[in-house]
Amino acid sequence: MASPTSMLAEEQVHCAICLDVFTNPVSIPCGHNFCMACIGSYWKSSARIMCPMCKKTFFKQPDISINTVLREISEQFKEIRTNAVAKLQKITQLNPGQSPERRRFQINMDITFDPDTANPWLQLSEGGHQIRHLGTWQDLADTPERFDTVVIALSREGLSSGRRYWEVQVGEKDDWYIGVARASVNRKGRISVSTAHGYWALAMKKGQEYRVSSSPPLLLSIEPKLKRVGVYVDYEEGQVSFYDVQNKGHIYTFMDSFKEKLFPFFYLYCCDKASDTMMICPVQETYLVLMHGHAKRNYSQTTKAYKTEIYMKYNLN
Repeated sequence: MASPTSMLAEEQVHCAICLDVFTNPVSIPCGHNFCMACIGSYWKSSARIMCPMCKKTFFKQPDISINTVLREISEQFKEIRTNAVAKLQKITQLNPGQSPERRRFQINMDITFDPDTANPWLQLSEGGHQIRHLGTWQDLADTPERFDTVVIALSREGLSSGRRYWEVQVGEKDDWYIGVARASVNRKGRISVSTAHGYWALAMKKGQEYRVSSSPPLLLSIEPKLKRVGVYVDYEEGQVSFYDVQNKGHIYTFMDSFKEKLFPFFYLYCCDKASDTMMICPVQETYLVLMHGHAKRNYSQTTKAYKTEIYMKYNLN
């Protein structure tokens, strides 16, 4: 019998776009696999036809067909997930010492704006969960941590391992960036918000389309207008993903590698009305947490027998 360590890894049956088990998986010429609907939507909303994983660009949209073997394996994993989550629910019901909120949201990151990093144009709420452009320059100490020119604030909380998820209410604002930044980013003078300079971000620019901070920037066509954005980071996998919380849809995923601590960051511009306040929100939907792997980690031990069966059936190595 094959040992559990030689089995097919869970990540091999998960789409890098939707982060869930493949549905109608297809292979593109560079060798990476995605759900047919996911890669189709990604190409439709992107300015270039390229692979979301390796960034290989294609001159025209490749002809793709469903990988039937991978589809069958994925269906097996979906059965595994259903059975394992049911077992996990029974286990958590037997553990009354842990609060329901903690059981549901263990990857939820409770973040607050850091006043020591906030640009002097920005005003933070007393609890540190809301921020807005004040419209007036504040006389604040020009410390090394503070952004002195670009209207950015970081969170107090950073991450250097694990998986984290949070949500931001952008409301009616039409000029913002949200995402994560390296701890070492330059905070003085004019800066470029791009992956080349340590920022992985989604942006809305006034009078323009949505974009991500790739180099060069990639324009996205998103309808309807975003109101609430979910941000998910898997540090070890080098992944930063953005989600439309209101419409329960994936927006974009960066794949990179991280070598230093990351901090959630927020950029606001030309906002002087309460309605334009940006707010960090409590996570209310469990589907995103489950989709992003919290349940996968908890039921990994439960599913070893199922994975071994799949490994033996398809002779995967």
